[in-house]
Amino acid sequence: MSTERVLSGFIIKSQDLSEADLLLTFLTEDEGKVRAMVKSAKKMTSKLSGNLQPYNLVKITLAGNGGLAKVINVVLIEKYAEVMQSSLAMHAVLAMQELVLRSLADGQPNSDLYRIYNHSLRQLNDHPQQSPQVVSEFYLHSLIALGFAPRLLEQRPVPDFKQIYFSYSDGSFSLDYSSGAGQSISRSAYNMLKDLLSPESVIHENRGAADVLDARESDVKELLMLLTKFASFQLERELRAPSYFLVI
Repeated sequence: MSTERVLSGFIIKSQDLSEADLLLTFLTEDEGKVRAMVKSAKKMTSKLSGNLQPYNLVKITLAGNGGLAKVINVVLIEKYAEVMQSSLAMHAVLAMQELVLRSLADGQPNSDLYRIYNHSLRQLNDHPQQSPQVVSEFYLHSLIALGFAPRLLEQRPVPDFKQIYFSYSDGSFSLDYSSGAGQSISRSAYNMLKDLLSPESVIHENRGAADVLDARESDVKELLMLLTKFASFQLERELRAPSYFLVI
Protein backbone atom coordinates (compact mmCIF):
# COMPACT_ATOMS: atom_id res chain seq x y z
CA MET A 1 0.00 0.00 0.00
CA SER A 2 1.28 3.42 -0.93
CA THR A 3 2.14 5.67 2.02
CA GLU A 4 1.70 9.44 2.15
CA ARG A 5 3.72 12.12 3.90
CA VAL A 6 3.30 15.90 4.14
CA LEU A 7 6.26 18.31 3.92
CA SER A 8 6.65 22.09 3.87
CA GLY A 9 9.18 23.57 1.50
CA PHE A 10 10.31 25.47 -1.59
CA ILE A 11 11.02 24.37 -5.15
CA ILE A 12 14.72 24.80 -5.88
CA LYS A 13 14.90 22.98 -9.22
CA SER A 14 12.51 21.98 -12.01
CA GLN A 15 13.27 19.50 -14.80
CA ASP A 16 11.23 18.01 -17.63
CA LEU A 17 10.53 14.36 -16.95
CA SER A 18 8.37 13.72 -19.98
CA GLU A 19 6.18 15.68 -22.36
CA ALA A 20 3.75 16.50 -19.56
CA ASP A 21 5.47 15.59 -16.28
CA LEU A 22 7.98 17.48 -14.15
CA LEU A 23 10.70 16.36 -11.76
CA LEU A 24 10.93 18.88 -8.93
CA THR A 25 13.54 19.24 -6.21
CA PHE A 26 12.27 20.74 -2.96
CA LEU A 27 14.11 22.20 0.01
CA THR A 28 11.96 20.93 2.89
CA GLU A 29 11.99 21.63 6.58
CA ASP A 30 11.85 18.01 7.79
CA GLU A 31 13.75 16.03 5.14
CA GLY A 32 16.14 18.51 3.51
CA LYS A 33 16.44 18.15 -0.26
CA VAL A 34 13.70 15.94 -1.74
CA ARG A 35 12.93 15.00 -5.37
CA ALA A 36 9.40 14.22 -6.50
CA MET A 37 7.43 13.81 -9.72
CA VAL A 38 4.40 15.91 -10.65
CA LYS A 39 2.21 14.12 -13.16
CA SER A 40 0.73 16.23 -15.97
CA ALA A 41 2.14 19.40 -14.40
CA LYS A 42 2.61 21.07 -17.81
CA LYS A 43 -0.97 20.52 -18.91
CA MET A 44 -3.42 23.42 -18.79
CA THR A 45 -5.81 21.25 -16.79
CA SER A 46 -3.31 20.60 -13.97
CA LYS A 47 -4.70 21.55 -10.57
CA LEU A 48 -1.26 21.58 -8.96
CA SER A 49 0.85 23.75 -11.26
CA GLY A 50 -0.59 27.08 -10.08
CA ASN A 51 1.09 26.75 -6.68
CA LEU A 52 4.29 25.18 -7.94
CA GLN A 53 6.37 28.34 -8.24
CA PRO A 54 9.93 28.73 -6.86
CA TYR A 55 8.84 31.83 -4.92
CA ASN A 56 6.08 30.07 -2.96
CA LEU A 57 6.24 28.35 0.40
CA VAL A 58 4.04 25.28 -0.04
CA LYS A 59 2.87 22.21 1.80
CA ILE A 60 3.17 19.16 -0.43
CA THR A 61 1.67 15.72 0.01
CA LEU A 62 3.87 12.95 -1.40
CA ALA A 63 2.88 9.37 -2.17
CA GLY A 64 5.07 6.35 -2.80
CA ASN A 65 7.04 3.55 -1.19
CA GLY A 66 10.68 3.92 -2.18
CA GLY A 67 11.91 5.20 -5.51
CA LEU A 68 10.65 8.52 -6.86
CA ALA A 69 7.80 10.02 -4.84
CA LYS A 70 4.76 11.55 -6.53
CA VAL A 71 3.25 14.92 -5.59
CA ILE A 72 -0.48 14.40 -5.11
CA ASN A 73 -1.44 17.67 -3.45
CA VAL A 74 -0.03 21.20 -3.03
CA VAL A 75 -1.29 23.81 -0.56
CA LEU A 76 0.02 27.37 -0.71
CA ILE A 77 1.33 28.60 2.65
CA GLU A 78 2.93 31.90 1.65
CA LYS A 79 3.38 33.63 -1.70
CA TYR A 80 6.31 35.97 -2.37
CA ALA A 81 4.70 37.63 -5.35
CA GLU A 82 6.96 40.70 -5.45
CA VAL A 83 9.97 38.54 -6.23
CA MET A 84 8.43 37.68 -9.60
CA GLN A 85 8.18 41.38 -10.46
CA SER A 86 11.92 42.01 -10.15
CA SER A 87 14.56 40.46 -12.42
CA LEU A 88 17.15 41.32 -9.76
CA ALA A 89 15.27 39.36 -7.10
CA MET A 90 14.69 36.41 -9.45
CA HIS A 91 18.42 36.22 -10.14
CA ALA A 92 18.98 36.30 -6.39
CA VAL A 93 16.72 33.26 -5.99
CA LEU A 94 18.74 31.45 -8.67
CA ALA A 95 21.92 32.15 -6.70
CA MET A 96 20.31 30.83 -3.51
CA GLN A 97 19.03 27.72 -5.28
CA GLU A 98 22.45 27.00 -6.78
CA LEU A 99 24.18 27.05 -3.40
CA VAL A 100 21.59 24.73 -1.83
CA LEU A 101 21.66 22.30 -4.75
CA ARG A 102 25.46 22.05 -4.74
CA SER A 103 25.99 21.92 -0.99
CA LEU A 104 23.18 19.92 0.61
CA ALA A 105 22.95 16.14 0.23
CA ASP A 106 19.58 14.54 -0.56
CA GLY A 107 17.54 13.65 2.50
CA GLN A 108 19.77 15.59 4.89
CA PRO A 109 17.67 18.00 6.99
CA ASN A 110 19.22 21.33 7.93
CA SER A 111 16.76 23.44 9.88
CA ASP A 112 19.09 26.47 9.98
CA LEU A 113 19.54 26.45 6.20
CA TYR A 114 15.79 26.10 5.68
CA ARG A 115 15.11 29.03 8.01
CA ILE A 116 17.76 31.18 6.32
CA TYR A 117 16.30 30.40 2.89
CA ASN A 118 12.79 31.38 4.00
CA HIS A 119 14.10 34.54 5.69
CA SER A 120 16.00 35.56 2.55
CA LEU A 121 12.98 35.06 0.29
CA ARG A 122 10.99 37.33 2.57
CA GLN A 123 13.76 39.93 2.39
CA LEU A 124 13.83 39.72 -1.41
CA ASN A 125 10.07 40.14 -1.54
CA ASP A 126 10.14 43.21 0.70
CA HIS A 127 13.37 44.78 -0.67
CA PRO A 128 14.01 43.49 -4.21
CA GLN A 129 16.28 46.43 -5.02
CA GLN A 130 18.70 45.23 -2.35
CA SER A 131 18.99 41.70 -3.72
CA PRO A 132 22.83 41.65 -3.77
CA GLN A 133 22.93 42.43 -0.03
CA VAL A 134 20.37 39.71 0.65
CA VAL A 135 22.33 37.14 -1.38
CA SER A 136 25.51 38.09 0.48
CA GLU A 137 23.78 37.53 3.80
CA PHE A 138 22.28 34.25 2.54
CA TYR A 139 25.67 32.94 1.40
CA LEU A 140 27.37 33.96 4.63
CA HIS A 141 24.87 32.38 7.01
CA SER A 142 24.26 29.34 4.81
CA LEU A 143 27.97 28.51 4.75
CA ILE A 144 27.98 28.69 8.53
CA ALA A 145 24.85 26.49 8.77
CA LEU A 146 26.45 23.96 6.41
CA GLY A 147 29.68 23.84 8.43
CA PHE A 148 31.90 25.29 5.68
CA ALA A 149 33.03 28.38 7.63
CA PRO A 150 34.74 27.08 10.77
CA ARG A 151 36.38 30.33 11.88
CA LEU A 152 34.02 33.04 10.67
CA LEU A 153 32.34 33.25 14.06
CA GLU A 154 35.62 33.20 16.00
CA GLN A 155 37.30 36.31 14.66
CA ARG A 156 39.67 38.49 16.59
CA PRO A 157 39.62 42.19 15.66
CA VAL A 158 41.88 42.94 12.72
CA PRO A 159 44.06 46.06 13.04
CA ASP A 160 42.95 49.11 11.13
CA PHE A 161 44.67 48.49 7.80
CA LYS A 162 43.09 49.31 4.44
CA GLN A 163 43.55 45.78 3.06
CA ILE A 164 42.81 42.57 4.95
CA TYR A 165 43.53 38.99 3.88
CA PHE A 166 40.71 36.42 3.86
CA SER A 167 41.51 32.69 3.88
CA TYR A 168 39.35 30.40 1.72
CA SER A 169 40.40 27.35 3.73
CA ASP A 170 38.91 28.30 7.09
CA GLY A 171 37.18 31.66 6.74
CA SER A 172 39.68 33.58 8.86
CA PHE A 173 40.94 37.15 8.47
CA SER A 174 44.51 38.30 8.96
CA LEU A 175 47.20 40.63 7.65
CA ASP A 176 49.26 37.67 6.35
CA TYR A 177 49.14 37.52 2.55
CA SER A 178 51.83 34.86 2.18
CA SER A 179 50.16 31.51 2.78
CA GLY A 180 47.19 29.53 1.49
CA ALA A 181 44.39 30.24 -0.94
CA GLY A 182 42.48 33.43 -0.41
CA GLN A 183 42.33 37.10 -1.32
CA SER A 184 42.64 40.57 0.10
CA ILE A 185 39.54 42.64 0.73
CA SER A 186 39.02 46.27 1.61
CA ARG A 187 38.37 47.48 5.13
CA SER A 188 34.87 48.65 4.11
CA ALA A 189 33.90 45.22 2.70
CA TYR A 190 35.32 43.60 5.84
CA ASN A 191 33.18 45.90 8.00
CA MET A 192 30.13 44.99 5.94
CA LEU A 193 30.77 41.29 6.55
CA LYS A 194 31.21 41.92 10.28
CA ASP A 195 27.86 43.76 10.27
CA LEU A 196 26.20 40.73 8.71
CA LEU A 197 27.69 38.51 11.44
CA SER A 198 26.61 40.76 14.28
CA PRO A 199 23.44 40.16 16.33
CA GLU A 200 21.98 43.32 14.79
CA SER A 201 21.99 41.56 11.42
CA VAL A 202 19.35 39.39 13.09
CA ILE A 203 18.80 36.77 10.51
CA HIS A 204 17.52 35.01 13.64
CA GLU A 205 14.66 37.48 13.91
CA ASN A 206 12.54 39.33 11.37
CA ARG A 207 15.13 41.69 9.88
CA GLY A 208 18.20 41.21 7.78
CA ALA A 209 20.68 42.64 5.31
CA ALA A 210 18.16 44.90 3.62
CA ASP A 211 17.26 46.48 6.96
CA VAL A 212 20.66 46.99 8.56
CA LEU A 213 23.00 47.73 5.66
CA ASP A 214 23.43 50.96 3.79
CA ALA A 215 26.50 49.87 1.88
CA ARG A 216 28.19 51.20 -1.21
CA GLU A 217 27.54 49.22 -4.37
CA SER A 218 31.25 48.51 -4.81
CA ASP A 219 31.46 47.02 -1.30
CA VAL A 220 28.40 44.85 -1.88
CA LYS A 221 29.90 43.45 -5.08
CA GLU A 222 33.30 42.91 -3.45
CA LEU A 223 31.78 40.99 -0.54
CA LEU A 224 29.55 38.89 -2.78
CA MET A 225 32.54 37.99 -4.97
CA LEU A 226 34.52 37.01 -1.86
CA LEU A 227 31.73 34.78 -0.52
CA THR A 228 31.17 33.20 -3.94
CA LYS A 229 34.85 32.30 -4.26
CA PHE A 230 34.91 31.05 -0.68
CA ALA A 231 31.87 28.81 -1.30
CA SER A 232 33.32 27.53 -4.59
CA PHE A 233 36.60 26.70 -2.85
CA GLN A 234 34.85 24.87 -0.01
CA LEU A 235 32.51 22.93 -2.32
CA GLU A 236 35.19 22.33 -4.97
CA ARG A 237 32.57 23.35 -7.53
CA GLU A 238 32.24 26.70 -9.27
CA LEU A 239 29.17 28.76 -8.44
CA ARG A 240 28.03 30.84 -11.40
CA ALA A 241 24.68 32.43 -10.50
CA PRO A 242 26.01 35.26 -8.28
CA SER A 243 28.10 36.60 -11.17
CA TYR A 244 24.99 38.39 -12.44
CA PHE A 245 25.29 40.89 -9.58
CA LEU A 246 28.97 41.48 -10.30
CA VAL A 247 28.38 42.94 -13.77
CA ILE A 248 25.27 45.08 -13.28
